[in-house]
Amino acid sequence: MSAEPGTVVGNDFRITEPIAEGGMGQVFAAEQISTGKRRALKLLKRELLHDDGLLARFEQEAKIGAQIDSDHVVEVVAAGVDAELGVPWIAMELLQGETLAALLARRGRLPPDEVRVLFAQIAHAVGAAHRVGVVHRDLKPENVFVARVQPTSADFKVKLLDFGIAKLVDEAGPSKAGMMPLGTPRYMAPEQTGGQPITPQTDVWALGLLAFRVLTGRHYWKHAEGSPEDSMTGLVREILFEPLVTASRRATELGVVHLLPPSFDAWFGRCVAREPSDRFRNATEAQTALDPLLAGFGGTRASAPSNGGVAVQVAPGDATVDAGAPEKIEPRRPRRRLVVILAAVLGVGVVAGGGYGVVHHFTKQNRAKRSAAEDKKKERAAEEDRSLPANVSGVYDITKGTFPASLGQASYVGTLTLTSRTEPDIFKISWSSGTEGIALRSGNVIGAAWGVGPYGVAVYDVERGTLTGRIVTDTHDVVESHVLRGAEGLSGVYRMEDASQSGGSVRIMKTGDTYSVKYVFPTVSFEGTGLAAKKKLVVGFSGAESGSGVAIITRKGKTFETRWAMRGADDVGKETLKKK
Repeated sequence: MSAEPGTVVGNDFRITEPIAEGGMGQVFAAEQISTGKRRALKLLKRELLHDDGLLARFEQEAKIGAQIDSDHVVEVVAAGVDAELGVPWIAMELLQGETLAALLARRGRLPPDEVRVLFAQIAHAVGAAHRVGVVHRDLKPENVFVARVQPTSADFKVKLLDFGIAKLVDEAGPSKAGMMPLGTPRYMAPEQTGGQPITPQTDVWALGLLAFRVLTGRHYWKHAEGSPEDSMTGLVREILFEPLVTASRRATELGVVHLLPPSFDAWFGRCVAREPSDRFRNATEAQTALDPLLAGFGGTRASAPSNGGVAVQVAPGDATVDAGAPEKIEPRRPRRRLVVILAAVLGVGVVAGGGYGVVHHFTKQNRAKRSAAEDKKKERAAEEDRSLPANVSGVYDITKGTFPASLGQASYVGTLTLTSRTEPDIFKISWSSGTEGIALRSGNVIGAAWGVGPYGVAVYDVERGTLTGRIVTDTHDVVESHVLRGAEGLSGVYRMEDASQSGGSVRIMKTGDTYSVKYVFPTVSFEGTGLAAKKKLVVGFSGAESGSGVAIITRKGKTFETRWAMRGADDVGKETLKKK
């Protein structure tokens, strides 16, 4: 069964005529049987039913439209899946009018008094969305519908379109890595290109650019004109990297600075700050700040300066014409009244084709440039994730053991027991004379030994940062005394006093914790000693019949990985350890 005039959808909507068709679906005018009202009926194309992403987008459009409490969001009357057609559908109010994009194409720009009303209504819709945790993230002239209304105090009524790619603020984090960015490049905020979190400030960015567009009739971005293929690279570079000049400077370059109200630069700058936290917090806050600027600017309409030609005074409702300017926007006769509905921009909203490749290319650069601090934070977290805990004592299951290839590369299981031996503590000790040794601490006493010949030992009583010691070597029968003074905690450089070598120094450094190690397998066991540094536990082990070996244990998240080697094997074995 196909959708055609006379078809009843959802048991209540009789199709009367087709209105539009896009890549995502079809839109029909329909009569609601239960009320007799005319509605707009949107059907998802049957061939897209297998596309989970588009299906979810279609369903979200219906749900979000029903959630937002604003007269400036298209009313969703009903939605469902038709049993006969087998496709999802949405029934909405039917509107008469045109998109803001069509209006700007016809008139060029809008006077401040109309912009003031326009933005109050747009902000009402976007602000209502923000209050229920929804970010539109594709605000642009094509998605702002200027509906004609019956004679009232207002000349028009704005309806915000296409919540199909809207983002719920409380969704888990940023968009998935590698997904195609959603939005329209001319109005897309930097965070939309790099998988950054989407917030209400994302819509504020677009509102700033939209205000510049409707007030001046021109795009803020230099590369926003022309075909997408020719301008995409430059446009993305502007958005992500190039200095953001003030609105008045860009308007001066375009010859339209007289169309911007005073103090617009500060407002615009807060909207298009690359760091979202520097922008207005939401659409309501942005509109509240813009309204007095437009009110003070009044409804006056200045004549445009000439570029070697004559400035032409224009009447309300006409396009702005710069005689002699390189680009003229010719006024057009008003079009006949059009029946247009919510899905007038069907299928629009994703960066498609070659454009995605450009955005994806610059996304990498942008992420690297704007997230250096975040990357360092992640590196520190990853470093911590690889570092050994303060104490790795415990029993571990060897869940994935593999012998070296030279030993048959068979798999095995077993257990590993690590028992801390950190008392007495072990330190590396070195004298300024060049002598190095090892020191052990027990309570308030530390003993040190050094040398390959001559040999020597020292014993110190430790009291805070003072070490009082006696030293003897195998070449002298005399026991010497001296005092070391430095920091508490047995770490750092200590000055040597009251000794034959007064004026020298001793450096004491903690070398790491030691562990007793025991491997138990079904048919054999090994014992050994381990020394833990920050990132690794180095283990020496031996078995009665199997010889000796060495293992290096490193942390990987919640598990540990081991690489080991034994005498008689030419390559390494591997293990995965999981603490019981």
